[in-house]
Amino acid sequence: MTTNAPLPLFTIDPNSVVVATNVPLSEGYVAKLIKDAQICPFFGFDVELTPCKEVRLVQIASRNAAYVFDIDKISYFPDVLKSFLRNDKYVKLGVGVLGDAKALLDSDEVELAGAGELSRLHRMFDLTGALSGLHFSSCVALDTLAKVWLSRGLDKALQPAQEWVGELSVEHYTYAATDAAVALAIYHRMMSVKILSNARPRLWIFSGYDACSREAVGLVKDYAPYAALSTQCITSMEGLLAKMKRRHQDADNTLPGDDFNTWTEKTIPEAVKLCASLTMAFEVYNRQMSVRKDS
Repeated sequence: MTTNAPLPLFTIDPNSVVVATNVPLSEGYVAKLIKDAQICPFFGFDVELTPCKEVRLVQIASRNAAYVFDIDKISYFPDVLKSFLRNDKYVKLGVGVLGDAKALLDSDEVELAGAGELSRLHRMFDLTGALSGLHFSSCVALDTLAKVWLSRGLDKALQPAQEWVGELSVEHYTYAATDAAVALAIYHRMMSVKILSNARPRLWIFSGYDACSREAVGLVKDYAPYAALSTQCITSMEGLLAKMKRRHQDADNTLPGDDFNTWTEKTIPEAVKLCASLTMAFEVYNRQMSVRKDS
């Protein structure tokens, strides 16, 4: 009998988590990250915010360790960490990285550049979101990506109770570091898929963040195959058809026809026939799409 048993959790060794609570430690850890970048310039990335939307933790994971910078303990945002985050040679990977860029800028006037959105890579591989009307840029939950790409779940039990205020335990630092570590693991699994390993950086990595427009810089808005499957244009066309049919009905209610035709049938028969043809076409389309979604 098939059961929907929960997936095992993604975990990391607590000994691989290192926490920076002062500037000297921050400088040392960033130096290690830069050294790691000589082998692989891609890093798992995440931030944790307080209820006041201030950045409390910055998590950066390499192949060797997961570094957690406790901004509250350090007392201010270290310059060395700012420099690392705004250097687009080091690609910071995660989910919702545009939101992280906004939070960093609003909280500490820190620029995030060279940030890669894993959700976009996933949507290039799995196009089904387009059929549900989801935009290419919409985020996929990190837990969902972990399940799809790693067959692992994420433990989200600690965050609601703590809200990243006050003293944090080793368990909380490990919990936070896990999100960065799993992002890196997901990325490496994604790179085993040719279409993703060959993806143009502009499809998923932004080079900067524009504080005025509040948008990513150097990031294309859509992925052509995903856009082609999107139902948004079809929905818009159906809306325009309904509007045209209402106008025809209003005209027929205003002006009389003859014994055989309404006013629109007599005056603009081509438009009436077009509406009828489009109505039938949409009925066929919606029926076929319903079958596809159920299969």
